[in-house]
Amino acid sequence: MINYQKGLPDNLHTSISELLIEALGDKLIPILGNGSKAKNLIESSINPDNCISAIENGKLIGFLAIQIDNKNFLEPQLKDFISIYGIAGIIKAFKLLIFEYSPDSGEIYVECIAVLNSFRSKGIGRNLFKELIKRAFDNNHRITLEVINSNKGAIHFYKTIGFKVIKNTKLWPFNKIAGWNFKEVIKMEKIL
Repeated sequence: MINYQKGLPDNLHTSISELLIEALGDKLIPILGNGSKAKNLIESSINPDNCISAIENGKLIGFLAIQIDNKNFLEPQLKDFISIYGIAGIIKAFKLLIFEYSPDSGEIYVECIAVLNSFRSKGIGRNLFKELIKRAFDNNHRITLEVINSNKGAIHFYKTIGFKVIKNTKLWPFNKIAGWNFKEVIKMEKIL
């Protein structure tokens, strides 16, 4: 049986760093790399209260990370970048800072949703969003997210659960600075 819960147990921080790199590899790997340094930075930066976890038999099978009230799911500090990457950490921190998002009042911003490959197409993502909506505070009236325009499967999924496209954003020249191959993101919104 799958248990959906607010937050992330301490013993699953390593699992979430691996799943996050798998899910957002096209965004994170060009900036952070794919090795232990990236995983260490992610694990040290987790704000466990800003996610909904899907857990089966003690194993993390999916999660939905949010930003709300100026609190992110990942909150890396410059000192963490420098201690893990050395002086090159300053450049890595700057690259991520360029893409920082600040939700408006009443907005919940989805930073990431990820489900293990073996559990996809089984309703886990849909249930993570249902849990988020159930737990949304009264003063929040919309959920937003951004998705790479070439990720047609994700766009279709979001539309089936009530999200609508509200904006297309070209990333040039920032995609080149970050080392990303994609050039555009789509912002989507669901009114609660």
